[in-house]
Amino acid sequence: MGFFVVLGLVLSGEEKPKQEMGPGSGAPMQQPPPQSRFQPPPEQSKELQDAIARVADHPEDLELADQVSHELIRIQRFDDAERITEQTLGFDPFNIEARIHRAVLKMPKGQSQQAVEELQHLAQTYPHTEEARLFLGGLRMDLGDRAGALEAFQRYVADAPPQEIPPQLPGMMQQLKASLPTAPAP
Repeated sequence: MGFFVVLGLVLSGEEKPKQEMGPGSGAPMQQPPPQSRFQPPPEQSKELQDAIARVADHPEDLELADQVSHELIRIQRFDDAERITEQTLGFDPFNIEARIHRAVLKMPKGQSQQAVEELQHLAQTYPHTEEARLFLGGLRMDLGDRAGALEAFQRYVADAPPQEIPPQLPGMMQQLKASLPTAPAP
């Protein structure tokens, strides 16, 4: 449950920049390319449909692929997100955003511990992996590791740009802190 709460916080907080999907994508949003391997259901936004089609036609556009995968995770279309993520990693196995997505996508498959290990590795090894710390906190919370979740969230807040911190996160951190046992006074 905690993972999906954090997933919603993270991805909703980034929804506006990620939904634009036009800048840096090499194609304007209004011109959808022909048929795509990744066909979204008709209820999805036109922008997302167009972006998915552009990723299928231009798999080398890794920035767009990361944005689309991010959005697909947000709306819980995990199979499509996984296909795009693996395609991205085929072009660039060191793409940090795609590696974070691959770790996150283990959670719906019941591979929580592997997801935690991968996110921990990414967060400790690479700079600018604040998102990995945020997801790590959510996964740890889901696994009942409140202290680990709080630690991951605190590191995220310390390192992330203020505008990227979901407004609900400080309150969630306070609740976690309050739920931890306090050390006895000496």
